[in-house]
Amino acid sequence: DLGALRITSRCWGAVSLGGTFGLSPSLIGNILAMGAVGFIAGTPLLPWISEKRLKSRRKTLVLASLLACVSAAALSLGSDSLGVPLLFAVSLGLGIAANGPCPVGYATGRERFGDRMVGSLSGILASSVFVGGALLQLLSGALLSCAQQAGLPHPWTWAFAPLALLAAVSLRLTSFLPACLCL
Repeated sequence: DLGALRITSRCWGAVSLGGTFGLSPSLIGNILAMGAVGFIAGTPLLPWISEKRLKSRRKTLVLASLLACVSAAALSLGSDSLGVPLLFAVSLGLGIAANGPCPVGYATGRERFGDRMVGSLSGILASSVFVGGALLQLLSGALLSCAQQAGLPHPWTWAFAPLALLAAVSLRLTSFLPACLCL
């Protein structure tokens, strides 16, 4: 999900918001900044929800995946019909879903495997973020280029489609996690 945030905030977000909606650069910056706000707020928010409200890491991971799925689908499928307030909400949702699950997964891994695996666990979590972000940028760019060359309407729908697909896969996988793995 961090790849989704990287795609929207750093790579294609400003271009798509400017091209699709004709928004001013300052408004685009404010919308994309909501992703950073969500990124920062999601880190304490999701562990708090996990520990204090849902009392389940599995349910929290499913909730984060659902948020990513809804946000990415809105960005992809409603690319030219979203209003500015909804764009703020989508950016915030992607930010929360991008970073919020990290401490929940890290805590689960640390409890399951102990301190001896902390370095490996950190490496696995970090590498998936960078590999996913790098590959999604390439894939989104290629899809956007193909859609534009083919003259398809709403080419940004195609550019953001991998985000929605990846979020849906994440939702599917987290919903099948055994409760014993997530405590």
